[in-house]
Amino acid sequence: MKLFQKKMKKYPYDPALQKPVIYSSICTGEKRAGFLWNKDGRFEEVACIRSSRDMEMFLKDYGLKKEDVEIKY
Repeated sequence: MKLFQKKMKKYPYDPALQKPVIYSSICTGEKRAGFLWNKDGRFEEVACIRSSRDMEMFLKDYGLKKEDVEIKY
């Protein structure tokens, strides 16, 4: 039983208009998961990735595969 499990807020994602991206900081190693709008390049952050479990939750919540997500530095 997990009492303090993190819940990600579900953000509407349209694969025709957005692409999944992980921004990773070179200096601090912080990773932010979200979606990049194809039209204007705006980034919508939906999660902070602190562990592999966070990454798995992000992929599962949005029905993505690891190879679908682009990593930017």
